Amino acid sequence: MKSLQTLALLFILIPVSGYSQSAFDFKGDATNPILKKLGVDAEKPLVMGWVITPDTMISDINISYINVYSSSNKVLNAKLIGPLTADEMAVIRKKSCVACDTTLSYYKYQLEAPVRLDGERVLVTSALPDARIGFEKIKMTNFLIKRAATLLGAEGLLHKYLYLRSLDGKYTYSFHAFYDPKSKVLKKYGILLHKRGVLLAQDPHEFDPAKNCEGCPVPTFNDPLDDVYLPINMIDTTVLPCPLMLVGTSSAEGRGMSLITFDTDGVKSEVKAAESVVNCCK
Repeated sequence: MKSLQTLALLFILIPVSGYSQSAFDFKGDATNPILKKLGVDAEKPLVMGWVITPDTMISDINISYINVYSSSNKVLNAKLIGPLTADEMAVIRKKSCVACDTTLSYYKYQLEAPVRLDGERVLVTSALPDARIGFEKIKMTNFLIKRAATLLGAEGLLHKYLYLRSLDGKYTYSFHAFYDPKSKVLKKYGILLHKRGVLLAQDPHEFDPAKNCEGCPVPTFNDPLDDVYLPINMIDTTVLPCPLMLVGTSSAEGRGMSLITFDTDGVKSEVKAAESVVNCCK
């Protein structure tokens, strides 16, 4: 089980020109609850950054202290070291294939602890008060697994799944992918959210090969669930009614991260940040 961590840090803003181009965004007409609830602004940025082993974080924002949320079992504090030169960035891109936009200025941060995954895309923010990060992978009974397929309208299909429980034991996110029994190609996928065993939200989707990213193969039952859903971590914060999921995204040309949560009525909110990696690390 991952350990509990509490944010307790005073953030000092250094004036910058412009705003991050790696900021999380959404498509839609209404105000996104994630951005609205977190009160994101120049003093509370919400952006995608990159961690480089052993203990470096790179961002296109310029702030004295910031917090990093990754696959690590703790919130990582990051201290600004200074700007990175074009030559330094060229070396980093060749090694780690990150921070691919050459039109931006980037800054180096010192992390308080080493990281495991070189080039991991991470959430960088100071907008998550009282945050606890981590989850526990759990096993479910066959009855409940079959029930999940029914809820997502996928009875009779091959099924892959992952159940993640929040550190306080209240919430369980489950990620599901369903495949045709004959061709074994992806047909449906979805997320379920339970609170203390009671269904709170369901988010089913039909897979349309015509809308698959250009150059991306259609996931099959022989491929890992990561090809459909790649959960990175779970964050519980007092400003959101349900935990926030960090989910990795990938295509033939891009890499990024989604932030996903639901409200108590089961309404989904999602924001995304992504970058093109074409010719980034060649």
